[in-house]
Parts: sequence; C-alpha cells; structure tokens
Amino acid sequence: MNEMYEKLCAADLWRISRQGKETTFDVSEAWLQKATGQVTIEQFQVDASTFSSWLENEHRNIGAENESYLLQRLVWLDVDAEKRSIKLTSSIYDQLITYFGLNLANKFFTSYITGLSSVPADCPETQSAFTLSYAPKFAALWCEQRFGPDERPPVTRTVMFVPDAEKEAARKFLKSTWDPCMYYNYLFPLFLWAIQFEFQIDQTQATIREGIKQLEGRTGYHTFANREKDAAVGELGPLAARASGYATKLASVDRKTKVVENIIAFLQEQAEKTDWTLSKNDGGWVALIQHSFKLLKHHIGVLGKRSKMQALDSQYTQTRVQIQIQALSSLITQNDSLTSIHQARLTQALAEASYRDSSSMKTLAIVTMFFLPGSFISAIFSMPMFEWDQVDKASSSIGVGLLPQFNLYWAITVPLTVATFALYFSWLLFLKREAKNKTSAAEGNDSSAPEKGLVSVESTRLAQWRHRETSL
Repeated sequence: MNEMYEKLCAADLWRISRQGKETTFDVSEAWLQKATGQVTIEQFQVDASTFSSWLENEHRNIGAENESYLLQRLVWLDVDAEKRSIKLTSSIYDQLITYFGLNLANKFFTSYITGLSSVPADCPETQSAFTLSYAPKFAALWCEQRFGPDERPPVTRTVMFVPDAEKEAARKFLKSTWDPCMYYNYLFPLFLWAIQFEFQIDQTQATIREGIKQLEGRTGYHTFANREKDAAVGELGPLAARASGYATKLASVDRKTKVVENIIAFLQEQAEKTDWTLSKNDGGWVALIQHSFKLLKHHIGVLGKRSKMQALDSQYTQTRVQIQIQALSSLITQNDSLTSIHQARLTQALAEASYRDSSSMKTLAIVTMFFLPGSFISAIFSMPMFEWDQVDKASSSIGVGLLPQFNLYWAITVPLTVATFALYFSWLLFLKREAKNKTSAAEGNDSSAPEKGLVSVESTRLAQWRHRETSL
C-alpha cells in the first residue's frame, strides 16, 4: 500500500535542508479537564533538556480530580522560505516525526508544491496521517492517535512549517474561543488553516483594491466619481510594473482560493466517512466527537459560501487590473508614438540641415574647381625650375627655358604618387578579404544555428556593402 507513496517521495520538489541548529521550538496544546469537560489552551517553548519528558506527557494526574487528557498538540517549526531550510536540529526533528507517526508523511509532503492528502501512518491500525503543502511558505503534517473506546479520547499531533510572520497570527487564532467539542476532532488543524487562508485572501484583496483605486485615478480609465488624481505623466513604466505586480498577486490569490476549496471538499469527505460507535463506558467523549463533526459540517458550509464570494471578488478585481494594464499599454503606445513623431521631426530638420550643408559643399567644390587649374599652374610656375632671367621681354614668344633639375621633380613625384595609390588599393583588398572570411565563418555557423547564422550573415553582408559604398 505504501509503494506508490514511496515512489512519489522521490520527487522532493521542496528541496528542504534539514541541517538546522536550533534546539527550541514553540508548542500549542489543548488539554481536556476530565471532571469539568473544559478545554484549556497552553502555549510554551520546548528545548532539548525537556524534550523527552514533554513528548511522553499526554495524560496528567491520572486518577486525581484534576485528571486531564491531551487533545491537540501543535508544534510550530520555523522555516526559512528563501533558504528552504528547517531551523530545528535534525536529531530532535527526527525523534519528533517518529513519535508522531509521520515518517512517511514527512517524506511525502515535499512531493508536491500544493496539495492535500491522507497518507498511511506508521501504525495504520491506530493512526491516521495527513499532509498539506503550500510551497514555499507553509506545510502541515498531522496524525490522529486513536485509543480503545473505553480508554480515553484520541489525540491529534501536528507539525506546522510556518514562517515567523504568519506563526503568531495562527497561534492567536488557535487560542480564540471555540466550542470544546471542536478540539476532539482530528480535522481541527486543517479547519483552522482554511480560515487562516481565507483571512489572508481578504487582506491581499483589500491591498490590491486600494492599489487599483490609485491606478484608476492616475490613468483616468474609469467612471468612478472619487478617483480624480494627477495624470500619470512620465510614470507610465512604474505604474505598468505595479499593475503587473497586482496581476501576479491575484494569481496567487486564485491559487490560494482553489486550495481553500480543496480543503473544504476534503473536510466534507472526511467528515462524511468518519464513524464513531457509541460505547457505554466511553465517558461521553464519543458523543462529543460526533457532535464535533456536526459542528464541523456547519462551519465548512459557511466557509464554502464565503470562499465562493471571495472567488467572485477576485474575478472582479482581476478584470479591473486587466483593464488598467490595457489602459497603461495604450498610454505607453501613444507616448511612444508621440516620441516617434518628435524624433521624425528632428530627423527631418537634421536632413534639411544636411541638405543645406551639402549645397554649400557643392558650391565650395565648384569654386574650388574653378580656381584649381590656375592654382596648380601658378604653383608650377612658382618653382625655381624655369629660366625667367633668360626670357626676352621684347620678343613675342611665350616660351620659357627649363632647368635640368625640373626632371628631378617629376622623377620623385610620379613614383611617389604611384606608391600612394598602390597602398590605398592594397588596403581595400585587405578589407575585402577580411569581410569574405567573416562571411564564410558566419555561413559555417549557420548549419548549427540557422536563424542566428542567417542574421549574422546578413549583418556581415550589410556591413560589407556599406563599407564598399563609403570607400568608393
């Protein structure tokens, strides 16, 4: 019977570390006064020195007037949600789990992120074990220990994995006034957490509703009369991030609501199939257990109706959040369009300025072309390579004699010009080879990553084309 549970335990989705160093933990207990039938709640801490004696203490003052029985024992273990670790030392933790009859349940609750299930206990004849998981913040393992019908009422032993922020609220809620019969019921810990989850849902919904009111006032996408606020100019990005955060929280609320629905269904199922037979020597506690299930069914009905209303409220709130997300998306798109129009106008102005600069450069080039031939000839004539002193000014001839050194000028200028152009074309050839090698490498990578290789090849070709166009 345990085979399937053992197989599922291998999943271990929580990945909890049990290498804690703390030796103390908080405990809440419900004790039944046999003489009066009253139930008292005790809350205290247990350390390593008192652990063994505390573990065995489930029946006090046997035979005396103040004889009392333990009905509920809840152990609150601190959990570090970020580090996923149990702070209690492993030696005490293992003894606790073994005594409570929760060895298989201790392995099984980590096999799912969110879930509720009954699990075979260590002694199935006298024990019933259950697990509740709500990662990464909460988990509960509990076991009902049954005794003979004429001996004493059963005791429910529970291990709660709860962060510090939620533990105190849960302990105060446990200590609040309840019908004494409820403490007889092994489903009482699960019932408490169903109520606790519903309270958390209410708190989260209230926070989100207040935030949505502010969003509606900033975006203006609403028809409420009391939402008038300054327009969200320059804050669209942060507001969109906040709206997305609300949507995520609402998804968490929806998850928690479904968990509550499953808990309620599980409570109803367990309450229907539980059957306690009355005995003449049971001291009346079997009748109290039967009455506790009647109370539980009534309370479950109230929780179920309330959970349905919370689901409707979550749906309505989710719709409002989606409207604001769409509104912010529209506003961001409009803002981007205005920015694009402004940039287009700036680009147009820049193009017009560039056009004017280009016209000026053309004018300058024409003027330069007009004076360049004359400047070149003037530079040639200014060189001391002509025999100006030998010119006959009275003659009508325009000829001028040349010095032998004039040939030296051309002997140096022509090879130097050829060398300059040769270096220039060699550099162009080198760049073309480099571009070709990069293209070949990109095509080689294209076989392993088609899309990425195609983008790389196209980018290289585009860069090569731009270089070729700008270099000519």
